[in-house]
Amino acid sequence: MRKLAVLVVVPLFAAAQEGAPPGSLPPSTQRNPAFIGVAVGAARSNVSGQGTARLLSLEAGMTVTPRLLCGFGISRLTSSGPSPFGATTSLAISNLDLIFSFFPMERGLFLRGGVGRSLLTITEEGPTLGGTYSREASTSGFEVVGGLGYAFSLGHFDLAVAVDATRQHWGATGPSTFLIARVGAGWY
Repeated sequence: MRKLAVLVVVPLFAAAQEGAPPGSLPPSTQRNPAFIGVAVGAARSNVSGQGTARLLSLEAGMTVTPRLLCGFGISRLTSSGPSPFGATTSLAISNLDLIFSFFPMERGLFLRGGVGRSLLTITEEGPTLGGTYSREASTSGFEVVGGLGYAFSLGHFDLAVAVDATRQHWGATGPSTFLIARVGAGWY
């Protein structure tokens, strides 16, 4: 509790000393007009036989207000699992999303939400009597993403942990959902 009080009181005291209005961040910790971030993570899915998926994402955008960021995110989820008769099935989902991040207290806790396009690619590889075979199928759809996290501020850099829930809609193929735990770093 004492650490929490120090984390709240010290920035407010520093802002007051510099003549800033109460509740605002000191100039050394204010956000830049643009941001860029990268994250890695692991995900669980409703897609049977795929186990844990791996995430890699990149986001970039602009600071709309001290509490609201708007940007584009590119992410890729990949996983693979065994198929019958010694084959392996790989799944890759690539997303391009418009993402909004809201920081209720300007730093720390944040909420995320977004929508975008998705591309699903399924590859199956396995042995045959004369060697190996490979076949691939892909379809496009759209994605909805929402999440909650906490960003630890290091000046203009943040280290963040978050949990996201995503749902991709593929039309006739049916939807896929992922629960993603991710760790990232950003420059704001």
